[in-house]
Amino acid sequence: MGLLTLGYAEVSEVADAVDYFPGGMKQQAAAGDNVTLWVVDRASHGEYRAVAPDEYEVRVVGFFNRALNAKK
Repeated sequence: MGLLTLGYAEVSEVADAVDYFPGGMKQQAAAGDNVTLWVVDRASHGEYRAVAPDEYEVRVVGFFNRALNAKK
């Protein structure tokens, strides 16, 4: 299970991210259910926490909770 995060500063709508990030969409498809793709509106690479701090915290903490509590 993983969290794949993409930001886009030049895309006007989240739906446009499918065309804007074909590599990210391919990564998600290859990973299947083990990855959650989060596209952050108006965030450049690495600006996810600055642009969406509340959702960033929820997603990252949730990821660690799921990963650390997963049955092996």
